[in-house]
Amino acid sequence: GAVCIQCHEPGSKPFAAAGRMKQLLSDFSAEIETDQSLLDRADRAGVEVSDPRYRLQEIHTLLVSVRNMTHALDVADLEKKVGEGKSLLSGIRASAEDALKEAKLRRRGLVVATVFLILFAVAFYMKIRQMRRRFPS
Repeated sequence: GAVCIQCHEPGSKPFAAAGRMKQLLSDFSAEIETDQSLLDRADRAGVEVSDPRYRLQEIHTLLVSVRNMTHALDVADLEKKVGEGKSLLSGIRASAEDALKEAKLRRRGLVVATVFLILFAVAFYMKIRQMRRRFPS
């Protein structure tokens, strides 16, 4: 980070550790935002995603604790915690992708049902016209 450059030379071991920690946190935050975006899309499509949202909230809590771990300057411990978080995120991502697939399936089902209803309405109208011709009032 920016604070590290004040005391450590580029290329030094502490400077590299700080860069690695920053990269870990940036990647983890980006994955959280991606999963949040997927859940938002699924939610807008009308699919229930409250459970994955709750689990994502737990990931946000983990992110806060991981950010605090940077002060300990233990890259291995930070990598371990971020790895745990990423494994939890993979489950959330799978749930979000399943929800998006469900939304797509619902849309297709709605189109098919609408087509059948239109066909039924047209057939019903034609039958009424046929009956009126046979049995005028």
